[in-house]
This record gives sequence, structure tokens and C-alpha cells, in this order.
Amino acid sequence: MVAASDILMLPASAFYWAEIDASSLPRRLRASREHLAYLAEPFLPASLDEIQLDFVRTGDSTWLAVGMPHDRIDAIASSFVQLRPSHGPDFETSMPMSEPDLARINLLRDRHEPASIQLARRRAVGLAAVIMIGCTVLACLGMQRRANGLNAAIAELRLTVSDIYRETLGPANSRQSRPIQMLAELRALQRAANAEARDANASDVTPILTSLLAKWPGDLHALTNHVIVTNQGASIEAIVPEHDDAAAFRAALASSEDELSVQFDVPSPGLRTVKDGVRITVQPSIAFDSGDM
Repeated sequence: MVAASDILMLPASAFYWAEIDASSLPRRLRASREHLAYLAEPFLPASLDEIQLDFVRTGDSTWLAVGMPHDRIDAIASSFVQLRPSHGPDFETSMPMSEPDLARINLLRDRHEPASIQLARRRAVGLAAVIMIGCTVLACLGMQRRANGLNAAIAELRLTVSDIYRETLGPANSRQSRPIQMLAELRALQRAANAEARDANASDVTPILTSLLAKWPGDLHALTNHVIVTNQGASIEAIVPEHDDAAAFRAALASSEDELSVQFDVPSPGLRTVKDGVRITVQPSIAFDSGDM
């Protein structure tokens, strides 16, 4: 807010006036003081280098130019902050001039800007710079504190991990890194746990295997590919010379003449003729005597 004592108001006759039409300019240039000055120059009694101009809008694309020679401004307005007319021009403008319109006019700008205004601007810029520097310093300090806290947390975490390695693996006496040693230890524990689980779930198939071998036909030549025995049955693959031998092989496994309690229910075997004879695939299941049920 400018004090009344800092405003120099002169009659309209002390100024040069011109209403200009800026419709010929691109819309983005219609508020440019430089372009408006070129449009006002034909209406001025001197060149633009000799006259200080200010502008106020009077319509959608019309402006009112107000001017005064530089030397006259230097002579009368050195101790003021604002220089403007006390009323509008004598000619009729596109829009009537109001007091707010006149209050926006100020010829004390650019080269005629008062030293107090320049000083205030420099102070404002300096204050803004100080505030910006202070904010930057505070932000840097905050970031540094966060970085220090993060580094401390990382160091504590590394110390905790080192303690875990030392308690779990003992002193470091290997060329391998501690994470690799920990992984190897974990895998060893998993293998041990899996082995214990397998041992717990395993069942003794010795009676079944004994019964199977007792029933095995000793007078029949059979080239065995595999014999798999479980607590539920068996899977046998062998090669015999003839198809009749395959039937005899099945009959021997299904016999119940021995005194063993484990007996086999032997389905019809799968037969396939191969180069060396007949491949027999049979999967006998386990059947217990009725006295054991």
C-alpha cells in the first residue's frame, strides 16, 4: 500500500495520451508493454527513447497509453514512489476511466524506479534467498540424520547377523562365506529331518520278501529286470523263455503250499514278446490268512 504523501498526481494536461487498438497483435502479445509502446509511438510527439509510458486497459483489445518525457520525470518526481494523472484524458475513451484504473498507472518504473522500491525489492529477494538457504540446510540436516540413523540400524543388524552366525556355526574357520556355510548347515539339517521322517514312515517288508523268495520257482529260468517290494505288494519284471513259463511263474507266486502267513493275490501278468523271450510284468498284492484278520 502506497501512502498518499508518496504519490504525485498531476492534471491530465501534463501527460501525453493515446488510445491504441491491439487487435492486430496475437492475443499472447496484447499485454506486452514493448509491443504496446510500438503501437503508441505514432501518436507521441517524441520517440520512445525520450518518453516514459504506462498502459491501462480500456476494452477487450484497446489500451490507453499515458506518457511523460524522461527529463521532466527526473526533475519533478525524484522523491515520490508513484506518478500518475489525477483524472482521465479530455477525450472520450472506449470505456470510462475510474479511480481504480487511474490508480494502476505509475510512470515511476524501469529507469525511474525509486531507490526505496529497489532497496525493498533487494531486501525481499535477499530474504527469500535466506529462507531458501535455511530450508535447504534444514532439509540437508534432516536427510543427514536419517542417513546416520539408517547406517546405525544397518550396523546393528550386521552385528546381530554376525552373532547368529557365530552361535550357529561357531568360530569362522572356513574359506567359505558365512551365508554359504549357513545355507549348507540348513540343507544338512533338512536332509537329516527328511531321513528321520523316512525312517519313521518305513515298514519292515522282510516277511513279505522272504515269502516271495520262498515261492520263487527255482526250476524256471527267469532273467529278472527288477523286484520292488512294499508293505502293500510287489512289482516284478522278468524275462522267461516261453509263454507257458510265464503262466508257471504266476502259479508259483500264487501258491499257498508253504507255511508262511503272507500270501499273494497274483493278477494275470502283462506279457510282451522280446528278443530274448517273453517279458512278464506282474504286480502281486499281499493277502493275509483269515486267522490274522
